[in-house]
Amino acid sequence: MGYLSTLMNLNPMLEWDGYFMLMDYLEIPRLRQKALEFVWRKLPKFFREKTWSREKLLFVVFGLLSAGWTAVAFALGLRFVQSNLIVMLRELRTGQDLLTITVVGAVVLVYGLPRVGGLVLKLAAGLVAGTKRLFYRISVV
Repeated sequence: MGYLSTLMNLNPMLEWDGYFMLMDYLEIPRLRQKALEFVWRKLPKFFREKTWSREKLLFVVFGLLSAGWTAVAFALGLRFVQSNLIVMLRELRTGQDLLTITVVGAVVLVYGLPRVGGLVLKLAAGLVAGTKRLFYRISVV
């Protein structure tokens, strides 16, 4: 587990130590944000250019890798939830053993509750921001 944790921590596609080491090495602050923005907004224009700067090439490579890693991580997370968390919830519901219920309940609470709570908070923040924009546009018109 220690080796796996270290490898995950050094992965530059996640905003942990590896990412910050790469960002410092390349001397590009907010590398992920800039790279993803470049990929989403300027990628078609980039391929039409005759010469490519080092920074733009880094943005394309890192942005595509980062977007791909995000998709893979999302798919793996869904797979984990489908295979493990649902089984744990079923065991929690039907379990007869007090130890099993306690352990599975603790895992579900420690893993599931913060993730669900975080998603709910992000959704609420998005709804509030969207509502503010809508009211602003209505008041301007």
